[in-house]
Amino acid sequence: LELWRRVLHMVNPNPSPPLRLTPASPGVAPASAGGRKSPSDSMRNNSDSAPRRRQRMSILLVAAAALVAAACVTASSQSHIPVVRRGTRTTGRGSSKPPLFGRQRKYAGDGSSLESPVATLTNASLVLGCGAACLSLSCAYDPLSRTHRLDVERADGESAFFPASGRSTPIEGVFGIYDLPSGPHAALITGSEMAYAGPSMGNRTLCEIRRVSSMEIVRIPGGSPGILGHAARREEGRQVRLLRRALRAHDFYYGAGRNTVLPDFTHALQRLCNGVSDGGRDARFYWNEALVRPLLGGGGVDGDETVRRLAIPCTSASVGVARDVPLPSLDGATVEKADLLLVSRRSRFRVGTRFTVRGADGEGHVANFAETEQLLIVLDDDEGGDGEEERENGGKGVGEKSPGLREVYSHVQIRGSIPLAWSSPTDGKTYTPRVRIGTDPVDQARRLRAHLAECVNVYGPGENGALPTRKIPREAEAIPTITFVDLVDGHGDQGRLGRHLGEVLAAVVEVHSTQQTGNKTWHLPPGSVRHVRYDFHAETGGGRWHRLADLVELVMPELVGHGCASASPDGDGKLTLRSVQTGTLRTNCMDCLDRTNVAQAAFGRHALFAQLQRRGAGDDASGFRRNVPLRASTAFRRNTLRLPWPEGEQAFRTLWADNADAISRLYAGTRALKGDFTRTGVRTKMGALDDGANSVKRFYINNYEDAERLEAYELMTGVRPFSGTGEEEWPADGEGVGTGDADSDAGADAGASAAVRWPTGRRRGRGPVSDPNLLGEAAAGGFWRPDLEPAAVFDLTDAHLWQIAGMLYVATQIPILAAAVAVLLLAPGILGWRRRDAGEGDGER
Repeated sequence: LELWRRVLHMVNPNPSPPLRLTPASPGVAPASAGGRKSPSDSMRNNSDSAPRRRQRMSILLVAAAALVAAACVTASSQSHIPVVRRGTRTTGRGSSKPPLFGRQRKYAGDGSSLESPVATLTNASLVLGCGAACLSLSCAYDPLSRTHRLDVERADGESAFFPASGRSTPIEGVFGIYDLPSGPHAALITGSEMAYAGPSMGNRTLCEIRRVSSMEIVRIPGGSPGILGHAARREEGRQVRLLRRALRAHDFYYGAGRNTVLPDFTHALQRLCNGVSDGGRDARFYWNEALVRPLLGGGGVDGDETVRRLAIPCTSASVGVARDVPLPSLDGATVEKADLLLVSRRSRFRVGTRFTVRGADGEGHVANFAETEQLLIVLDDDEGGDGEEERENGGKGVGEKSPGLREVYSHVQIRGSIPLAWSSPTDGKTYTPRVRIGTDPVDQARRLRAHLAECVNVYGPGENGALPTRKIPREAEAIPTITFVDLVDGHGDQGRLGRHLGEVLAAVVEVHSTQQTGNKTWHLPPGSVRHVRYDFHAETGGGRWHRLADLVELVMPELVGHGCASASPDGDGKLTLRSVQTGTLRTNCMDCLDRTNVAQAAFGRHALFAQLQRRGAGDDASGFRRNVPLRASTAFRRNTLRLPWPEGEQAFRTLWADNADAISRLYAGTRALKGDFTRTGVRTKMGALDDGANSVKRFYINNYEDAERLEAYELMTGVRPFSGTGEEEWPADGEGVGTGDADSDAGADAGASAAVRWPTGRRRGRGPVSDPNLLGEAAAGGFWRPDLEPAAVFDLTDAHLWQIAGMLYVATQIPILAAAVAVLLLAPGILGWRRRDAGEGDGER
């Protein structure tokens, strides 16, 4: 109010007496004799007050517009979270970006070892030095085939080729090689930051997880970049901008440190302890595998230690860390602390966006697949390191004793799109497009069967899931290995899709109980797969969020029977498994985002409390077995949606809410809905308004931006080749990775539907994009069904799109506009404005 008064005083510092903000002084004489105003004075005052009222009204309107603009800017700044990570070099025009290769550095001719990898750019090659060895990358142009060839040369020791001059810069490693029309380009990891440094195990540490903070794309010298025309160079520049956009949008993590017990980030704890990663990485989470293939297989350097050190396996993931969380104890005096980690690894197969990529492809890979691992690392302050180790970003500092490891627990859940042939392409008219389900039952069964085979081989009791030499508990034999938790609605298109999944799943389990996949045989005995349908919106609608406890009760046999993986140090710097997880829960809704996040958080809370209750139960030689206090167990049985100690509940909610937002931004473009319930435990009005704003943003992004986002993701993973002509170029059948291409199986059924691939890389403003793998639309003859053609939309220009975006954003600010109007209406009464008017005596109105 004081600011409002000052503004009005600046506009009109000396108001005339008839329009004063304060009443007239009692000692002032009346304007005319007898205390009455003359008619001429009244007319003059009324004529003067009319323009002044219009002036005041103009001032109020300007102030209201400024208030609304300030509120919109404030709301936008609070709701927007930049995707550019810390340390990323900006590339905008006029920015003070330091050059990547800005320092001159000469190498010693004796091949002395370097502490970290260094990239040196010369006129002839790009030299990557690592230790006493180096790799020289160059390219040559073949005029006959009009292609570039990448040459990789290796040298080590005294014969190492260290250039005497050149521009050099330290790097972390190589993300991959991109084959652009102008020549090969190398994506270099120029910076990283520690995401989590694990506790010590003698002279080793449990793990070191680093996050890529900055990258740079550098052209490998050689070739003929001048062969491209103007249109080709323009198209290549557009695709490079999309590539940079995709790299900025993703958070890439990798396992660092050669003196760590768990060096591979692509595998979960149980698979690492089983020694699965000795033969290689998990291909699902090795995002740059196709990009580093030219380094691993070119120039005869396959399996070289230098190449493996330079080619860092990166995973698009979300890592949340809560350090030093106090644990409940029996006596109340013993204080134990633990680190709580939540890691969600996203699959690189069938990568895409919300409405452009759905369902499963011919190899069983589903859209938006993520493996979520919840780790409980119990610390031991009595046994620590030598004091020289550092836990960065909130850990112990240099000179302090690093805590040791007492035990570690792991629980794994998975999510993914419904593994059938289905799609829901946008039409630009409705918020929820119609669902189209494949019509070929054989094709549907084959895709679901392939997905089940992958889940059973990885997460079931067998070679990868459990220890081959360890006997599975008898009570776990009757528990389903894979449990489908289906959260779609029970009516409409979602209900039809859910019922179709149940029918196909029952047929696959009944007919294809034994399946040969490659050199492995997997079995599905009766009862090994369970389908649980839970209409999330119908059960929890109207604020009945307490009914989530009923969902937990439905899957309680699996939560108890599957157990969790636990390990403890054996004294030799290694981990020994004490228990294994014999199955997993597979949760899905339509998008595997909002409803899935809430359900998985409820399952993870129960798993965390069960880990605390079973501590030491599987290790008779350890000599310890501790459980939580009785009052805590009683409180959790009464309410399974809240942990019985505040510190653990707060850390748990924050981790799962951040995890939900990270996955939702990449697939849908906004933060997750229902995030207020995950973060606070209650549904709030502000959370509902925030969901409304995010829904409007999703509608615009999914209809007019997902085409470019999908193209950027496919360029980044190497699925879509770079084109210098602006035309769609796709790999041959069987060469695509997760694009929904045709089945590569030799024994594919003759009546299976052929895969249909249409262009997805449309420019902004060219209308919505349909699923590139719409399944079931082609019959045995390969003809198109008219009812499955993508809906036509208007060809909108960029100006129209900006107008639509502005209107949609203003619509989300309706509560702010209403508040501003209310302030304007109540301002005269609050400020006490009074106006003299012609009347009898000294009365005022």
